[in-house]
Amino acid sequence: MKNPAPSLETRKIIFHGRVQGVYFRKTTKTFAKGFPVGGYVRNLPDGSVELLVQGAPEEVESFLAKIFTHYQSNISDSENVRLPTLERFMNFEIR
Repeated sequence: MKNPAPSLETRKIIFHGRVQGVYFRKTTKTFAKGFPVGGYVRNLPDGSVELLVQGAPEEVESFLAKIFTHYQSNISDSENVRLPTLERFMNFEIR
């Protein structure tokens, strides 16, 4: 009998603060290589950064913890929303 596929969690986080112009997207993509996650990161016109990440819940939490720890002095606030998993992201990219 095969093991069931791990459950996927999809989260969208909007980071506020000094998060553009500090290699946030490039660093986030580099961090993503160390976790089995997919999704994307992109700058928004208002100066915030949007991150959509998908993976096993514990991997998503660990990935986000790494970002928050690394950029703790840059992030002034964040919005974190769980989304339904409607599509599967097989890699992580900068948009």
